[in-house]
Amino acid sequence: MKKILLLTAVVLGACVLFSSAFISKETVVEPVTAQVAEIPKRYVPTHAQNVWLHALEWCESRGKQSAVNPEDRDGTPSYYSFQFKPSTFKAYALRYELLELSELDTEEELMAQMSVYENQKAIVTEMLNDQKVRWNNEFPDCTMRKVGMPPKY
Repeated sequence: MKKILLLTAVVLGACVLFSSAFISKETVVEPVTAQVAEIPKRYVPTHAQNVWLHALEWCESRGKQSAVNPEDRDGTPSYYSFQFKPSTFKAYALRYELLELSELDTEEELMAQMSVYENQKAIVTEMLNDQKVRWNNEFPDCTMRKVGMPPKY
């Protein structure tokens, strides 16, 4: 047992001497810090809210991501899964910082971003946590007559 302890001490001592020979006292080790982009926290809907979102989407477009209503209640068209108007989509995308203004500059860019299902779904999901949203104004036929208001929890 004494031989093992002695041998271990010799090996450890040699390791310390060997490693210190390669490290000068002037060596400074700088900590490495990663630059992490700040990502805004996104609202995560409850199960009941997810079910309601699917019902809203079905009510608005029958789940058809390319749906277009050429003449909505106000005489203007609405588009895609959640039947957004371009101006409404743009306002909410900017409010929730989902897209940059530069991504929505032209009508072509706006329509391209609006056609992305994930963008529309992200907006409606964020709307669930926004106390300022007037659901009867945004989705009047569906919220007032068919699927009702979104669950709070």
